[in-house]
Amino acid sequence: MKWWLIILTILFVFVQTTVTEFNLLLFMVLVLALSGLGNQAMLIGFFGGLLVDLAGQTAIGVTSISILVPVYLVTLYQRKFSSGNILFWLVIFSASIYVSDAVKGRLNRWQDILIVILLVLPTFFILNRLSLLGWAQDDEGIRLKG
Repeated sequence: MKWWLIILTILFVFVQTTVTEFNLLLFMVLVLALSGLGNQAMLIGFFGGLLVDLAGQTAIGVTSISILVPVYLVTLYQRKFSSGNILFWLVIFSASIYVSDAVKGRLNRWQDILIVILLVLPTFFILNRLSLLGWAQDDEGIRLKG
């Protein structure tokens, strides 16, 4: 595991529990998973979720589960769909944030979906430009016609 991921995780947990209610940790873990670092994303998601629960005084494991389920689905279907598609990113991130909010009992948080869109667009284009998307140029994935 890379040392900077641990520092970034602790920083995101601190910001998420003190400054904002937006799930920064889930965002970071999904970016890692879509960049081809699925194993590190699972570890960061589990331990980061436990830190969020401890710092936020919530039930232990709730945040970890709400992070690990979308990350597992992304890593499971990483070869089925093209991760080089911006619509795929928007759907995955929006659905993950919505489900995570629903698990925590916060429904109708349209602000989180708007924040996701504003964060996903530049993140996707930067990672795509730097060729850091793990399987974006893969020809094995299913391409959606449209």
